[in-house]
Amino acid sequence: MKITPTHTPSSSAVARVMLILLTGLAALLTSVGVVAPAHADTNGRYPSLPMRGVDGGPGLVAGTNFSPADHPYVISDGFAGIEYTFGIPGDWSCGAGSSAVSASGRATCFEERTTKTSSAGGVVAYQKCAAQRCTSADVNRVAAKIRVKRESWRSVDETTSYAEESGTIDSIRKVRVAVIHEFHTADGKAGIAFAQLDGPPAKRGELLKIVNSIRANTPR
Repeated sequence: MKITPTHTPSSSAVARVMLILLTGLAALLTSVGVVAPAHADTNGRYPSLPMRGVDGGPGLVAGTNFSPADHPYVISDGFAGIEYTFGIPGDWSCGAGSSAVSASGRATCFEERTTKTSSAGGVVAYQKCAAQRCTSADVNRVAAKIRVKRESWRSVDETTSYAEESGTIDSIRKVRVAVIHEFHTADGKAGIAFAQLDGPPAKRGELLKIVNSIRANTPR
């Protein structure tokens, strides 16, 4: 009986196959508007990058800050064109881009491994202002991108506004929180940080921790 020897692919052939697979994966992620999912390089441990507002105390906007026990992931300044650092819960991810809003920088952030009734997520974004200082017209244009009623907005401080609403989305009870904050980047450019996050009422606290992290970590 003749036995045909097993063919072992060369290392160069394996490398070519891996390159093709990785290229295809990158194309797939780009086609759905997600350039790269982002977890900071924490390996589940906080911190890997410096981040303010991780003390469990009262937040600058509403609710409380992340605590060290939350082990938040750090999304670093520059990701997806967003000119500030912010934190997300350890079981969340962020992907570059969003079809929900247009902005200078934007990311879609969401809780992983959830059901339809327990899912939470939304958009974190940055809008560059044309002048050295953002105008009220700039702020109003950003507010128009966020799906909350005008009367829901309240002033937190001279640079920050916050809105919160609750209702039913696809027959599921949800709470929506939103923030707008004017600031200057490290190189002196004026911009607006903003976010809209939805989730079940039980996860309101998590949503507020993200909002507070955005406000705490914009450049000062």
